[in-house]
Amino acid sequence: MLIISSNFNNLGIMHDFLFKLLRVSASSASAEAKLSFRYDSSIVTKIEFYMQIKSFFPVGMEASWQTELPQLEPNLNSWLNDAGSLTAKLKALSNNFRVELLGQQQLHAHNSEIQFLGITDTHLCIVREVLLNSDDESWVFARSVLPVSSLSDEDQALAEMGNNPLGEVLFQNSSIVPGDIQVAQFDQASNVVRLDNTLHANSVTSLFGRRRLFHLQNGPILVAEVFLSAAPCYAESKASI
Repeated sequence: MLIISSNFNNLGIMHDFLFKLLRVSASSASAEAKLSFRYDSSIVTKIEFYMQIKSFFPVGMEASWQTELPQLEPNLNSWLNDAGSLTAKLKALSNNFRVELLGQQQLHAHNSEIQFLGITDTHLCIVREVLLNSDDESWVFARSVLPVSSLSDEDQALAEMGNNPLGEVLFQNSSIVPGDIQVAQFDQASNVVRLDNTLHANSVTSLFGRRRLFHLQNGPILVAEVFLSAAPCYAESKASI
């Protein structure tokens, strides 16, 4: 008998469980072998929730990107314009930092991404979207767009990060040069806010994000991040409510 607990704290654990369950089922040697399940009533809901979150891919980040946004609260402005590694900053505030891969696929970039990267609309890109989680709570949605033409043989590992943080690798390589930051606000009509509403019961009315290029030897790649409702950058906004 396989006992299924409801103690799934995040999407990665759920993914690992489902994978192992399928592997056990497939490797059963006896035609008469059966798996018996005893589970908490919440387990089906959690599986459905996991599948719902995965179905958002590709979320995208279409917005009005600017070099600055006026009248931002100091804490939020500091997070948006921090030139250092966001991964390192999140890890410093978290007891348990985890990257959750929503999806990765070879796609064409969005129009604003094409213009920002300086490529044509015929360029194929590796698009990767993840959640950056702190203590089992999603703080950041991140989207990276890697034009295939920008990846040399030495850079191929950047397209094979899986559940590992891309930003950490970018900042550890001194030959990769980060560009200037652009910022944007996302309203209720955007896909990323819909994702946030699914992840968090008490979501904020709008979200803020940033993006920048990282210049490799063969060309740039784009990394964009949107701070979700639970992110610490909104602490001042929540305190004033």
